Amino acid sequence: APIRALCRELSDPSPFLVDVRPEADDLANDCFNVVSRQVKSKGGKLVLGWSIWELPNVFVEAEFHAIWQSPVGDFVDLAKKKFATRRILFLPDSKRAYEGCQVDNVRRAISSDRILLAYFHALEKRFELLNRGDRKWFRGNLKLTGSDATELHEIETSINILASEVYLLYPYVSPYSPCVCGCGKKTKWCNGST
Repeated sequence: APIRALCRELSDPSPFLVDVRPEADDLANDCFNVVSRQVKSKGGKLVLGWSIWELPNVFVEAEFHAIWQSPVGDFVDLAKKKFATRRILFLPDSKRAYEGCQVDNVRRAISSDRILLAYFHALEKRFELLNRGDRKWFRGNLKLTGSDATELHEIETSINILASEVYLLYPYVSPYSPCVCGCGKKTKWCNGST
């Protein structure tokens, strides 16, 4: 239900699972450039939307994202990830346009724990700092100096502390627990598990 509510808030279509097959030498999460290059070299089209993530019973999150639709209609996520992922849940969004700058993630709490609001606020502060002024057009590993570097260090420290508390809200899932995707299989045997 929380994923469906977030999807309704963002766009009309239903989300679907997309296989992740990253291009080897690209930056992590550089989906817009990776897919644009793929379209130029192999055809197909760039599809804009949201990659949907859930920490079950805690929060859901949508990340503005692009996937490739091949000339024969297959959907593939070509973006390298920071963490190994076999599939993503993708929500197409034909109303959005990519303007060359970062878009902050959309997060919604499932748990009523107040630590989530502090965590979300710290993530928003980091996004604002990293995208302040002309930095919003920068892609890659950004190196801050001076007071910006100090501010980022303080925010990152806060995020790390809050994240450890947030993840304590997440119940342990064993390989034999029902998969959180709702398929009815045990986590160990679910094709959609990451």
